[in-house]
Amino acid sequence: IDSFAGYSSHQKWEERGNKLKDKGWGIDYATIGSCIHDIFAVYRPDAADENHQAAVNIIGGYGLADKMVGHVDAILGSAKWLYDTLQSHFPQTDADVRRTEYPFQLTLESGQTVRGEMDLLWFYTDDKGQHCVLVDYKSYEGFDMNEHTKKYYPQLSAYAHALRQSGIDVTHALLY
Repeated sequence: IDSFAGYSSHQKWEERGNKLKDKGWGIDYATIGSCIHDIFAVYRPDAADENHQAAVNIIGGYGLADKMVGHVDAILGSAKWLYDTLQSHFPQTDADVRRTEYPFQLTLESGQTVRGEMDLLWFYTDDKGQHCVLVDYKSYEGFDMNEHTKKYYPQLSAYAHALRQSGIDVTHALLY
């Protein structure tokens, strides 16, 4: 999606953590990114043993066991950091949920139909009602994070629009 009308703000965020670096894996970043994405998709807070086994299985399914299994703790630590950070900024109550790989379809005014899955919907409730933070996972190497965010802003805006059309109050759309 090259553009999406109706949403025009972009807030610069301080970049934290480390960018994905080539560790001599000898494979493309899309494959690594897909593998890590799948690990994040099944991640569940407070399920350390299950998360570890799922990560090892997913890495093996990609044929990357010899190259990535040593990085399982770092990958799961990254997922934990994301969930902890979301909880600290957008606290969930016991009634709130998270949705991963949330399917959607949206037809744009141009006639283009966008179909896919949203990576993570983080629902939270405050004194004004229930809200949603949309999180999209991206893997990249060597890009300025804010330029990368601007590149995907139309995609996130279209996702937010689809959710808002369904009556979901999207307060933030984040790349991770």
